[in-house]
Amino acid sequence: MQMVEITSFDDGIIRWAAQGARAFSVEVDGEYVSDGGDGLYRACALDVNRFENKPLVVSVCDARDERSRVDFVVSSDRKTLSMPTVPVEVKSGVLHWRAVSGASRYKLVDIKQNVIYTDRCYYDANYRNVVYGVCAVSANKLIRDGEIAHIKYLDGNGSEESPFIISSPFELRAIDYYEQLYADGARARNHYIIDRDINFNSVAALEGESNMFTLSRPFYGVLDGGRHMLYNVTVGYDGGYWALFDFLARGAVIENLIFSGMAVTNRLQSAYAPLDASIAAVAHVNYGEIRNIVVKNAKFLSGGGAVCGICSHNSGTVRDCTVSGEFAQSLSGLIGQACYEAAGIVAENRAGGVVENNAVLDLTIRGSFAEDARGVHYPNVRTAAGIVAVNRAGGRVGDNMFGRLDLVSVEPQSAEYGGVCAYNAGLVRLGDVKNTGAFKVNGAEVKRAVGKNDGVVVGEQCTQD
Repeated sequence: MQMVEITSFDDGIIRWAAQGARAFSVEVDGEYVSDGGDGLYRACALDVNRFENKPLVVSVCDARDERSRVDFVVSSDRKTLSMPTVPVEVKSGVLHWRAVSGASRYKLVDIKQNVIYTDRCYYDANYRNVVYGVCAVSANKLIRDGEIAHIKYLDGNGSEESPFIISSPFELRAIDYYEQLYADGARARNHYIIDRDINFNSVAALEGESNMFTLSRPFYGVLDGGRHMLYNVTVGYDGGYWALFDFLARGAVIENLIFSGMAVTNRLQSAYAPLDASIAAVAHVNYGEIRNIVVKNAKFLSGGGAVCGICSHNSGTVRDCTVSGEFAQSLSGLIGQACYEAAGIVAENRAGGVVENNAVLDLTIRGSFAEDARGVHYPNVRTAAGIVAVNRAGGRVGDNMFGRLDLVSVEPQSAEYGGVCAYNAGLVRLGDVKNTGAFKVNGAEVKRAVGKNDGVVVGEQCTQD
């Protein structure tokens, strides 16, 4: 079998050849074209100028052998030929498409602009970057490769009335794809909703140490978790930071979501690793609003940097969230400097940031001690609190509470620990809740809502060292 070969295209006239063929089957936009009375086409040329002035889908094959078929698109200006668009169907994160006659292979481009080539008509994207599009690569130099077509991964249209629906780990990752497609800040915000509990064990075998990855695109939209759970989440990485979202822009909202039993381990390879490394469940940087989030039975282990339950660096609003679990620093840190931060809700609340009406139900923050060549031990956690580790000038912390809070192996001489806030340069409003829960530091009961204070504290401090 020999493929029909397009030999020329000039002034709207397409010419082809196929050795031994006497008649051809020719279709234009799905309609058969004939130059005789039997429905077949015997000439080896087709003038497309006689058809409507629009892009035309043309197919040509030896009438005796469908396998010789070649498909292509004629541009509306009748100047170029190209491969047809590849229609892609997505099933459980696996892309499937129909073979395009005349294609030598297929090109896939992911959202990080990586190019992948395959001879198959399927691609498993579960453990790779989300694919932006697929196109057919032409086997004929006169026919251009097809155009990359956007793939529809999520049901819904992204409006508030018909949000994009997320039902699986892969579909959660597709948020990055939709945020990139609609990256123009003038467009309407995308709305997403999670419609069921999602078990991340389904991708554990593919992802190795991590079955959830940070969504790296700035998020401008609204994600409603529907009070559903993300569970069996495991993350292991070397250095840097981790959170579900890298950056929440102004106006973004993350709400009504439960992280159950999340285990995150950050392994810094050097004791002098960057201090901006961090772990948080929801966001690394927030300028939007995070509300009604539950992080329960979390196990966060860091080799350095900050550890917290909800957001590492907050310039937006974090409210009505609850956290429980254990946050720990492993044997690392800068010798001679207890430099790392830990808190139940937010590690750093920046100017304009609001942290209010949150609750830490049951939390252990566990530090450790590095040892220098002389055998001197240095603690790697100095700044630790139930709600916010550091509240900067212009930040506001108000009406939060904790149940059981236990700080273990932290710097015993430091003033930077508290039931609510470790260091305050902004405003802390204790309200009616104060530090009513059980609070221990290195085994000793303590009543201290705010540690070191260079700002304003409204309410009763109840300090007892």
